[in-house]
Amino acid sequence: MKRSREELEESIRFYDDLRYTAIEADIEKAHEEQAEKEARQIRAIFDMITKSKEDFEASEEGVLWYEDIEPVSSLSPANGNEGEDEIPDFCIGDEETMEEQAAGHCSDDGYISARELQKMAFTPKEPLIEGFLYPGTYIFAGAPKVGKSFAMAGITCHVSSGEPMWGYKVNKGTVLYLALEDTEERLQSRYSSIFGKELPEDLYFKVSAKPVDRGLLDDLERFVSKHPDTKLIVIDTLQKIRSAKSSYENDYDMVGTLKAFADRNNLCLLLVHHTRKQDSSDKFNTISGSQGLNGAADGAYIMYKTDRQAQKASILMTGRDIPDKKLRIYRDGDTLEWQLEGEGDDSDEDPKELIRTKIAEIVTANNGHWIGTATELALEIGSIAKRSTITKIINEETARLQLDYGIKYNYGRNYKDRHLEFTAVDNSETDKEYEAELE
Repeated sequence: MKRSREELEESIRFYDDLRYTAIEADIEKAHEEQAEKEARQIRAIFDMITKSKEDFEASEEGVLWYEDIEPVSSLSPANGNEGEDEIPDFCIGDEETMEEQAAGHCSDDGYISARELQKMAFTPKEPLIEGFLYPGTYIFAGAPKVGKSFAMAGITCHVSSGEPMWGYKVNKGTVLYLALEDTEERLQSRYSSIFGKELPEDLYFKVSAKPVDRGLLDDLERFVSKHPDTKLIVIDTLQKIRSAKSSYENDYDMVGTLKAFADRNNLCLLLVHHTRKQDSSDKFNTISGSQGLNGAADGAYIMYKTDRQAQKASILMTGRDIPDKKLRIYRDGDTLEWQLEGEGDDSDEDPKELIRTKIAEIVTANNGHWIGTATELALEIGSIAKRSTITKIINEETARLQLDYGIKYNYGRNYKDRHLEFTAVDNSETDKEYEAELE
């Protein structure tokens, strides 16, 4: 609470008999017990300046004051002018600064001591879906038509209804779903087919939105002010609210602006986005656009399939406040809703996909180039497949290695032995064509 200069002067006059001079109080020469009391007196007087008498008496400092500290008659002005209502120098200035000084640290330079930081108490972030979704700004990426919209349908319904999802506890709250690639008719059909019952009252939809720098945040702020219990806002897709071409600076600034909004309102902002056609040993590097998106966001989810036609998929998740893990999900044949099969790796995962991923890791670790025999490659890959089948699988997967992972494969032989050669190549032109299709 800010106080005017007049109120400060009145407070000082009220404690006229508690005149203080911290400098003149010879604390160092006093006995240890008396020194401790006088130090408490000085700290208490700082609080008197910024608090009303009632607030001070009810505070911890006030209780100590009235319990064991005598009136500070010994604390008199250094210049002896007892009758003057002089305001000490440290009291003159910005009132907000004075309050922060009284609290034990100053914001003039923005620094805070380690001890002050250690004393701070923070409220833990309450998850939306325990172990899966938390407040913050997250990217949820996947290839087109991989099932992201159905995943969003499940998440939005469970958060707005409070019903457990995949066995995880859910904390109920209002949800806004900006389904910017959908129509209201398609949304009705999708949600009805999944849930087949009355939808949650606290779930809202919108099929159009302004770009980030042209009024989107103002619209979202108005929604949150009308629905203060909002916990989740989904933007599907991120591409629809972009207003500038992708670059590290533009992407970082855009997501940073969205993150500031989410943090300010203590909610989760889920940004649905696409992945590149070119794969990578690190799935999070496949997020379309620059690294500025990942850099500014609190975390990311990658949804992918090893087989395009399969009714199974995986979700990789990583972030500042979410656990790093992999979820295996499958689509219910009746409702089309995604269900949880389990966490962690699946021993039945396609060996071809595992071999492609492992080769990408090996090439990356060797600065973009690896050459060796099939036996040497088998030792590098491990027990994913037998040595006798590795070459056959690689020959079948040559096109996908280059298209999805950007790795060119060559088979050769010399007078000593046969060798396999893998080289990282630039698929940027293919990528640009793919991203242009998405736009």
